[in-house]
Amino acid sequence: MKRVCPECGKSAEWETVTRLEDFSIKNEKIKVEVTLLRCPPCGAEFEDMNAENDPYNAAYEEYRRRKGMAHPAQITGFRKAYNLTQKEFSELMGFGGVTLSRYENGALQDDAHDQLLRFAMKPNNLLSLIRQKPNALPARKRETLIARL
Repeated sequence: MKRVCPECGKSAEWETVTRLEDFSIKNEKIKVEVTLLRCPPCGAEFEDMNAENDPYNAAYEEYRRRKGMAHPAQITGFRKAYNLTQKEFSELMGFGGVTLSRYENGALQDDAHDQLLRFAMKPNNLLSLIRQKPNALPARKRETLIARL
């Protein structure tokens, strides 16, 4: 597909270029494969907005793996396994309203929140949180979870 280059103004079939690039995540260098589009006449390169993989998500995932942090799918899976809404789980942990949603959707949590998430994702610790904050859950759900845990 021909495109007009915003750098040189020429129309051409752009090339797809894939290469490893360094990303700095919390002062740690992480190499991630990036897909770019290159204008053949001038060589200018642009981010491919239609690329399947977001390089920042890949960098965050690698950072989480290296640091042993909770991944978004783990957080969501745990919460759903115990039939907790984002609001309920957030209240149990003392997070703000949208914080958990951001983490479940790929935002990188800070170390303190990660420690609390990993702590809360152990059944005995979840039970302790429910007992410490009984008003975070409706009475019936609280009693059902306490019995289950």
